Amino acid sequence: MDRLHVLGPGNIGCLLAFALRGIPKQPKVSLILPRIEAAQSFISRYESSIRVKRDGVTTTRDGFDVEIPNSNIPRYSPRGIINSLIVTTKAHQTVAAIKPIAHKLKRSSTIVFIQNGMGVMEEVNKTLFPDPVSRPNIVLGITTHGAYTSAPFSVIQRGFGNIQLAVVPRDRQPPSHYVPVEEQEESTRFTLEMLLACKELLTLYTSYNELLCLQLEKLAVNAVINPLTTLFDCPNSGLLRNDHISSLMRMILFETSKVVTSMPEIRGAASTTLRFAPDRLEALTMSVARNTGKNISSMLQDMRQGKKTEIDYINGFIVDRGAQLGIPCTGNFMLRASVKAKELMAQRQLEAEIPLVPLTDRGRE
Repeated sequence: MDRLHVLGPGNIGCLLAFALRGIPKQPKVSLILPRIEAAQSFISRYESSIRVKRDGVTTTRDGFDVEIPNSNIPRYSPRGIINSLIVTTKAHQTVAAIKPIAHKLKRSSTIVFIQNGMGVMEEVNKTLFPDPVSRPNIVLGITTHGAYTSAPFSVIQRGFGNIQLAVVPRDRQPPSHYVPVEEQEESTRFTLEMLLACKELLTLYTSYNELLCLQLEKLAVNAVINPLTTLFDCPNSGLLRNDHISSLMRMILFETSKVVTSMPEIRGAASTTLRFAPDRLEALTMSVARNTGKNISSMLQDMRQGKKTEIDYINGFIVDRGAQLGIPCTGNFMLRASVKAKELMAQRQLEAEIPLVPLTDRGRE
């Protein structure tokens, strides 16, 4: 057990893979890529290396392996059972990305989810691992690092934060069930030890209850900053010093607060009501907007590139949980619908800009 697989080598995926190759033990790291073209480009053009730029200094690390699901080419064929899988794909891509390798994930395997939004783990379990007894061990993670891709397998890290990890208790165990790293199952222990050794990313281990609260705090902030910057097409600082936007923020955060404080998963957590009070969530959101003022939110980046956004796993999660709890979330519903409408418009506009060449003409080229 000396290999970790990274699925979704984007901003955070590359940052994690890069950090893993920088620890003293240097575990083997395989990047799972979807297509042969991407694998060949990574090996030939990028020399099997990942570049990370911090404070103007670029560092390169190599030695990564590449695997392609269902590949018949020996060089890229998956290597047996996957013991440790780190998933950093976009939320809406997760099920489709894991499906081709699901048969290589066993009860003894460990999956780490480090993504924006919430509800992905539940969707993966329901779709791919419906049997609680045989499904892999699951670790949830949350990161406050800020990074963006300057080129394939090249990341610029702007904001320095941390990564917090927690093991999800298996069925029949209470959410408060806490097991130290050294007492975890073999693959989970190995995975956590390798990630915790990434000192440059300040990786920490916490309880599942605490991680859930951290996820919900980040969700509340993202439910404001991501959709509003996307709809108004502005950097995070564009949401500051605008009374009309402040009114929208308060409405969204009031709904989010009501849903979160009613969730049975955290109802027993200490100071839940105070932690998720609308005023505190507003102060947290404004602080993030100020500290990341020059940043373009990931949702706005996706929108500008004509990609599908993660709105269903952010505001959509709040709307869906609100419906389950009997709490109407009109503001979040409106934001989800507005972003999805703009997303569709952006995709159609992008398609209209791509010239369509008839098949007969292609044959003459």
